[in-house]
Amino acid sequence: CVFHDDYHASYALTDLLLKKGRRNLGYLGAIQQDQAVGGERRRGFQDALRDNGLEIQPDHMVTAGFSVASGYEKMRELLERCGNLDGVVCATDTMAAGAMQYLGEKKIRVPEEILVAGQGDSEMARVTAPPLITVHYSYEKSGEIAVQMLMEQLDQKDVTVREVKLGYSLVEPVGD
Repeated sequence: CVFHDDYHASYALTDLLLKKGRRNLGYLGAIQQDQAVGGERRRGFQDALRDNGLEIQPDHMVTAGFSVASGYEKMRELLERCGNLDGVVCATDTMAAGAMQYLGEKKIRVPEEILVAGQGDSEMARVTAPPLITVHYSYEKSGEIAVQMLMEQLDQKDVTVREVKLGYSLVEPVGD
């Protein structure tokens, strides 16, 4: 099993927004049945708020699909619920791009009024204007390790089962 540290990555991302002075955060997450992207990233967001002395407000969290259109729609929903947000953490860069599209159409300035952050360090994160704060996960490295582990299992009958948890890094656009 090769996986990423989704919990600590989301925690660190949320903590970064809080260190940038954002105190009223929203969250665009994925379905809880997706343990990593849905469960662990949401738990990291909530724990970072709690550890910084902030109340977890369930109405500040919505579940989005893995698309730009869903990020757009759920950002609209989030602002209708709690219009005074100054930051939003998204479970994926794609959701974040949709959120930014909605904010742009409503003439809400990013990052000045609402700071938007995503996760995945995708091409999408670099082509949004402004570029997203995001989390880099080592997807290529995880694939390499998984192939190595599979080859070991095919070559040998008695291979020890392993779990490999890979780290992450925060990616901030230049100038932030």
